[in-house]
Amino acid sequence: MFLAFASGSRDATKFGHPDDIDFDRNWAVPHLGFGQGIHACLGAPLARLLLRIELSVLNERLPDLRLGVPYEELEYTVVSEGRGMVGLPLEWTPVKVAPRAASPEADQAAAAGIPVTVTSRRSLTEDVVELTLQVDSSADVDWDPGAHVDLELPDGSLRQYSLCGQSDSAELRIAVLREESGRGGSRLIHDQVQVGDRLHIRGPRNHFRLKPAAFFLFVAGGIGITPLLPMIEEAERRGTPWRLLYLGRDRKRMPYLAELEKHYASQIYVWPSQERGRYDLDDIWKRLPVDEAFVYACGPDELLVGLEESANRHEADFKLVVERFTARKVDHRPNRPIDVELARRGISITVSEEESILDALNATGANILSTCREGTCGTCEVRVLEGVPEHRDSVLTLEERLANSTMMACVSRCRGKKLVLDL
Repeated sequence: MFLAFASGSRDATKFGHPDDIDFDRNWAVPHLGFGQGIHACLGAPLARLLLRIELSVLNERLPDLRLGVPYEELEYTVVSEGRGMVGLPLEWTPVKVAPRAASPEADQAAAAGIPVTVTSRRSLTEDVVELTLQVDSSADVDWDPGAHVDLELPDGSLRQYSLCGQSDSAELRIAVLREESGRGGSRLIHDQVQVGDRLHIRGPRNHFRLKPAAFFLFVAGGIGITPLLPMIEEAERRGTPWRLLYLGRDRKRMPYLAELEKHYASQIYVWPSQERGRYDLDDIWKRLPVDEAFVYACGPDELLVGLEESANRHEADFKLVVERFTARKVDHRPNRPIDVELARRGISITVSEEESILDALNATGANILSTCREGTCGTCEVRVLEGVPEHRDSVLTLEERLANSTMMACVSRCRGKKLVLDL
């Protein structure tokens, strides 16, 4: 007996124009792709998630994707167990790819940092100060909304701060929340850094870029407003509709609130918890106006974890993009020895369970830059050629983790026995 399923969901007597993509097709006759009832495919939710991610990445990296020949010239294979095409010529608009610095001189220059001068200092709230940094004329600093820099403080320590100014300006702007229980960087900035001081930065780096979308919802928690400010300006420039949900405890402690309300009063929803209680995060997914919408969020880890759990409940994980200030909690297997091959140098090393890949590689002279050493800044990102990383960072998005093309060497490991890195 041979079961002929090639006509499933393609029978012209059941489905009108079955060969056409019709986004408005009704569900009077359900699609049979993942089965029905007790015979439904157990892997359907994962398959749908992967498909959403793949299509989103294709749309982002191959903009204006289109047929390279008229549709009438396409040839289909003979229908047997399945149906395919002899060939599918495609065209798209190439995107500019920044060249990778590979020389030791470039690595040393990056490690040394870029000189900047503090040209302005402004108190935004009682515990947030804004610094404007003027880059030396000899340095060329390009950045996109969502980027951050590593700021070298007077005591030599490095801290990461989101850029909240205009991306086409020679001046860089950061806002720093004083954290009494932190590692001391914010207190040093508040107490010691003054106008005229000379500092250094590394970067900028960006793992929080805006994707093409039909609508943006920005969710800020307190100081998390900083990377969203240039994103709002970029959305305005693109002509993309947007809204901002600004959460905080007290209006007086929400930086840039007055400026935002002055320019975008009709597009901002302010929610101080002291006045209104906790916000129902599940309400976000019910109110998104279109399918091609993304939620960009930055703020305390409690807020971001709540958003991730809420997105998961509503099968909207692929719509949420977050920027973290602290490392997220990651459940992982115990460390074990792994082999790491450096493809360009032609050497292999064994990384013991007690050391990080970053430390093991740098012991061989790899000179991989790092800052936070906890998987939050993205400085130590390396390209993976072979093997499957066990991602333990708080930087990569869901689709980037599934792609397994890069990893953060400071915290991540390997799911198998060997990794091949582009080093």
